[in-house]
Amino acid sequence: IASASAVRPADTTTYAAGEQVVSGNLVFEAARVNGGSGIITQALLIDSTAESTKPSIDLLLFDAPVTNAADNAAAAVTDAEMEHIIGAISFDGTGVASFKAAGANGVIPSGALNIPFVCGNGKNLYGILVVRNAYVPVSLEKFTVRLAILQD
Repeated sequence: IASASAVRPADTTTYAAGEQVVSGNLVFEAARVNGGSGIITQALLIDSTAESTKPSIDLLLFDAPVTNAADNAAAAVTDAEMEHIIGAISFDGTGVASFKAAGANGVIPSGALNIPFVCGNGKNLYGILVVRNAYVPVSLEKFTVRLAILQD
């Protein structure tokens, strides 16, 4: 399991579709060795809150770091960086049964995946979160992504 977390800024500014959630790359130590490979078989998005409007968020995964937009700004991956994408994982919490509340927090599972990868920069994969719905966040909301990986 490779895991990475990010905490939102201390505001409640509504996101529009296509905006980046938090700035900075999520960094996942995904391989056993530098330049290693594997297959991502499942992913979970853990949300520290269970607000009434649930998020629909994509995790864009890359084999190299990418430029980051500011939180609440349009995602701004360049054409050259997009050539390093290995997959996009959707976490749609807007469905009635898709956001698994556990009190004041919850989890959105991706379902079964089959995303092969080769790490281009050490043992790491890099990700950014992009919201796909009009979403009102909670101040200092924390998102954690856990990737289930079969390492080569």
